[in-house]
Amino acid sequence: MKIILKSGPRTGKVRMPSSKSQLHRLLICAALGKSPVRIKFNGLSRDISATIDCLNALGVNISIDIFGEVNVKPIDKIPDKVCILNCGESGSTLRFLLPIVGVLGAKAILKMEGRLSKRPLGPFDSELLSHGMIIDRDGTNLLCEGKLKNGIYSLPGDISSQYISGLLMVLPKLVGNSEIKIYNRIESVGYIKMTESVLMQSKIKFEKNDNGYYIFSSQKYSLPECCQTEGDFSSAAFFLCIGAMSKQGIEVE
Repeated sequence: MKIILKSGPRTGKVRMPSSKSQLHRLLICAALGKSPVRIKFNGLSRDISATIDCLNALGVNISIDIFGEVNVKPIDKIPDKVCILNCGESGSTLRFLLPIVGVLGAKAILKMEGRLSKRPLGPFDSELLSHGMIIDRDGTNLLCEGKLKNGIYSLPGDISSQYISGLLMVLPKLVGNSEIKIYNRIESVGYIKMTESVLMQSKIKFEKNDNGYYIFSSQKYSLPECCQTEGDFSSAAFFLCIGAMSKQGIEVE
């Protein structure tokens, strides 16, 4: 494929797609909540579709209307059958859904496609195993059951921030207080701050300290009835740079 870029000024207006990272988190907190939530967004990705499909398989009722809004009705009852969760190639979906399966006490098969099965899960899976979950690998499938328990979770900060975010989003639902102890330098601090922000939107209480987090027991997630997903700044960066080099500039929504 050949693409020819002609010289000349660049101008106009572009609307950025929604942040996948924030939408993952909003969907999960809405799914674990007590009341229906509408989430406004722009652009649906495969990763988000995978998360929606997995949450629906666990008993959430998520639909997308013609106005470009996601309507989330929280989990009412966990299915009695084994839940099939197709994670596709989404690492976020896999790492966020694993602890959700545990906190719900569901039986599930998490299916991985492409290179996802090659990506590491340790020591995250070890912490889940030591707190009540049963996880067995069968090729590209993870067979999961058991109920996640409260307690002290220890994780390195320099492997994946998704491990920390995944626990932060589910531990408030457990009976009994929990702690997340983080050692080593934390990677991708911005994504953890995004998780903190969505949790605060959900009225979830936690205490942050030098070593990690202290999470209070048996909390109820309560997002506003309607939420707006922010635009993706990574996508916006290209247009912002082009606008900076253009006399007329570019408007980025």
